[in-house]
Amino acid sequence: MPGLSSRPPRPGRPEARALRDRRQARLLGETGLEAEPIKPQRVYAELRGALPPETIVTLDAGAAPAYGYDRLHFTRPRTLLTPLDLGGLGFAYPAALGARLGRPEAPVLAIQGDGGFLMNAQELETAVRHRIGGVALVLNNNGWGSEKAYQRAFYGGRYVGTDLGNPRYDRFAELFGARGHLVRRPQDLGPLVREALLAGQPAVIEVPIDPDELPTPATSARRREG
Repeated sequence: MPGLSSRPPRPGRPEARALRDRRQARLLGETGLEAEPIKPQRVYAELRGALPPETIVTLDAGAAPAYGYDRLHFTRPRTLLTPLDLGGLGFAYPAALGARLGRPEAPVLAIQGDGGFLMNAQELETAVRHRIGGVALVLNNNGWGSEKAYQRAFYGGRYVGTDLGNPRYDRFAELFGARGHLVRRPQDLGPLVREALLAGQPAVIEVPIDPDELPTPATSARRREG
């Protein structure tokens, strides 16, 4: 197996600078999204300004968390936990509780959609009973977003089994004895996230998001390129 090149990296290459500049311009544009319901891109724009750099973020599988992969900034090691494309739906909240136990001095935020959160929402009882202060951010589009994205891309929007009925997750959290919050205005999200992380108590923050804002499936992108 050939070894790695001994040549030093060239971070200032024009191609890298161009990609960086395009990404920064895209992210800057998303800070001004004012649509209702809230676009998931705007949620991440608010999070970028709110999360302390030492925050451990656990991203779930699914459509809504998928927007976070290139929309959050990670500057410290071991601050991103995710199953990536392994399909581990429901990963984020239990992983956040484990991260909080492992590093109790660090703020921990779990980001998931409504479907993923319902996979393990009963762990709110665990968090309250053991006083584990992770914060769950639930991006609620009332559906299985990844499945809906694939059905839109490959089957002309003929949706089957993609809709979900949900409770108010702020009230759901309160039934377990956790703190519950509902955010309908994007400008309210950043201050609330900072407050919840500092409080160090189990909390759920629900953000209703646009159900029609879905990422392009990776398989679909590869087919177009081919």
